[in-house]
Amino acid sequence: MNWKLGRKIALLALVVVSGAALVAGLRFSGLLEGANPATAQTVQSQVPLTVPEFKRGTNLARIMGFSYRDPANPGQYLWPPFQGSMSRFSDAELQQLSDLGLDFIRLPVDAGPFLAASDTDRRLLLDDLRAWVLRLLDSKFTVMVDMHPANYASNWKPVDILKDPQGPAFEAYRTLLRDVARRIKDLPADKIALELMNEPQPMCFRTDGEDWTVSQESLYRAVREVAPDLPVVITGGCWSSIDGLSTLDPGIYDSRTLFDIHNYEPHFFSHQSLLWASPPARYMAGMSYPWSNGSIERSEQLTEKHLAELAKAGHPQSESALNEASRHIRNFYNREKPDKAYMDARFKIISDWAAEHGIAPSRIIIGEFGATRLPAYIPDDGSRTSWYRDLRSTAEKNGFGWAIWDDHVNFGLFTGDGNSDLDKPVVEALGLNGQNLSR
Repeated sequence: MNWKLGRKIALLALVVVSGAALVAGLRFSGLLEGANPATAQTVQSQVPLTVPEFKRGTNLARIMGFSYRDPANPGQYLWPPFQGSMSRFSDAELQQLSDLGLDFIRLPVDAGPFLAASDTDRRLLLDDLRAWVLRLLDSKFTVMVDMHPANYASNWKPVDILKDPQGPAFEAYRTLLRDVARRIKDLPADKIALELMNEPQPMCFRTDGEDWTVSQESLYRAVREVAPDLPVVITGGCWSSIDGLSTLDPGIYDSRTLFDIHNYEPHFFSHQSLLWASPPARYMAGMSYPWSNGSIERSEQLTEKHLAELAKAGHPQSESALNEASRHIRNFYNREKPDKAYMDARFKIISDWAAEHGIAPSRIIIGEFGATRLPAYIPDDGSRTSWYRDLRSTAEKNGFGWAIWDDHVNFGLFTGDGNSDLDKPVVEALGLNGQNLSR
């Protein structure tokens, strides 16, 4: 948001909302006992405590998730780090999201600017974060604050933070989590939660150092020391995927803990044709969902067309790109065969894990999911909306909340950057109320 406007919003929001938050905090403080992670009982043996109920949401990454780098100083940030038209969000836009039927916001926060800032500037950033949370609460949303270190053009990527759990980067991040927790811990426990780190490691289990499960427990304990009643969101490895579930032992966490899982499966469908995606996903186009709606021949032809268009646009790919893509296309249709039954089977892994550990389904959130919008030269066969419909209905059938990634650009609810038109087929596939919405 505009910096001066942001400060005004912060002051107004604090006056209007903090009184209500104080009353709510007093109300809940008598109901919720403190949590001692060192002696936490298994989840199934505890009396359920007040935590947010995240049902249908969206990520709003453009508010504090995309920081402006300083081109003259690599690794440094411009001030303010969150600026420009993309970071502005009007009351009308928030109302629109509410009118669609969304009840919560997952708020990705790039940790880099906070970690690189001076003490004074960090306090300003923490003030702005709190002001945004208060504004979202005032708009009747429940909020998941997602600490989201960028994986690109940053000195504070998850791999850098987690490289050495005894090192200064990890300690700086742990201190930041404690600072954030202090700034939001007074807010109602049924309206706010703090996610410790987004997609912490690509491997399911790390063998070249301390695994995320150990590092996450350390971060969790640090937050619990300063905010015993604050709901906390944890996640597994493998990019927070379903396969990362097996790395989580929920018995070491208290009943104020929720679980975030991301789903972009199958990856070659959801990330096909994206220039920033890793090969061979960036080469591929025309992948269908369910698989029976397409064919190897169609996908190979459209992939060849896509590669030609990339070359015309000044992005030539390797000579082996088509052969590499074809190999994965054939595996997609001959072996993987993604459809509703495939999705049911994948989500059953989550349900079985929850049942095994006595976890209420409502404490599990599909915190990110999405499938990219294809380039205009690739015909739309309805696969994208079919995938959204199946994922949403499968999540809800299992009792899990969900938050689409994101509200804009390639994956989300809107068709372009920022304040643009609704993607109505996606809105309908998600079971949202798209009627009588002009935008």
